[in-house]
Amino acid sequence: MRLGHDRTIFLALCVLDDAAERCRRAPVAPTLALRLALACLHAASDGDRGMHDRFWRVVCGRDRPTADHRRGQQRWNAARGLMAHIAARAGLKPTAALFVRIGRARRVPPRTGPAGVGRAAAANAAEDDERQRERWCAI
Repeated sequence: MRLGHDRTIFLALCVLDDAAERCRRAPVAPTLALRLALACLHAASDGDRGMHDRFWRVVCGRDRPTADHRRGQQRWNAARGLMAHIAARAGLKPTAALFVRIGRARRVPPRTGPAGVGRAAAANAAEDDERQRERWCAI
């Protein structure tokens, strides 16, 4: 079975999302899965490795240290921001619906913001999921 380009990018972003969530509690171990995901996304990008290297340093805790009580939240914020840049460089539009789809693929419930942004994104993501599923089945 051969995976399509879009599917590979999506799965690599799922790995990055998992690392971003886990780094909130403590720096993650540098795993082969994370390395492979970053390599796939770099191969699909414009060739600038800076964001990928920075993501690696942030989630693995090799970035600038801060106060202990804020370190996990700052790692998570930085990782999520870098993930959006990496997705854009790989050719995907970093929308709330994309991150909801990634969460669904990882079986993580969407978070709702003060304005219910998560619910609206979840509704849009359901439509997008169906279109994406049809596209992947056609490959």
